[in-house]
Amino acid sequence: MFEIGFEEKSFKGEPVETCGKLRTVTLDNGTNVELLPILFSTFTRRGTSPLDVRRRRHNYKVPNALAKEYALYYEKTLGENWTEKYATNMISSLTGRLFIAAWARDENGNEFPIGFSAGNTQPYNDGTKLCNTEVFVLPTYQKFGVGTELVYAMLYEAKRCGVTNFEGLTYDMDNKNHPIGWWESIGAKRVDLIPIEGNIDEMIKIMEEKKLKKVN
Repeated sequence: MFEIGFEEKSFKGEPVETCGKLRTVTLDNGTNVELLPILFSTFTRRGTSPLDVRRRRHNYKVPNALAKEYALYYEKTLGENWTEKYATNMISSLTGRLFIAAWARDENGNEFPIGFSAGNTQPYNDGTKLCNTEVFVLPTYQKFGVGTELVYAMLYEAKRCGVTNFEGLTYDMDNKNHPIGWWESIGAKRVDLIPIEGNIDEMIKIMEEKKLKKVN
């Protein structure tokens, strides 16, 4: 089961809803890093302390922090010609939608974003769909389940907003587990041009069952 709770607190001690729990991982270079609980919202009012967790990890900080690695990753894996400027603009355009970011903390206490998930909601004849989705995790952190948590948090939040179905585009690559194989493993299905779609309730159920099996 994915942890949905109030792992974090605001500067005034008020609970902040999160997905996942604080955990420490060791990177390939031997460095220990804390993976922080994902915040469902970074909305704050004027006058909120800069020390508040929602301001420290606000979504507006994500594009500039991840753009360079985003551009390099897609140039290396897909041969797409991205510049850091274009990547910044693209990620910035997503932050006004359903946008969830994952953050980490280094041994010196510095917090920094390591990935995000985002999507639009759109009415269709069979209900409201979560579409135009984007998921990215820094390569260094791709083996720790960060992407899975980001997708779960995105689906969970979409469901609370009344969204019933999922639709997206992904890539058919040689690696079975990335990315089309992974999406299919949680209930998404291929259609023309490799769009992927699925029922959000079913996808959440499958992800929770897979998580429970790993725990047991």
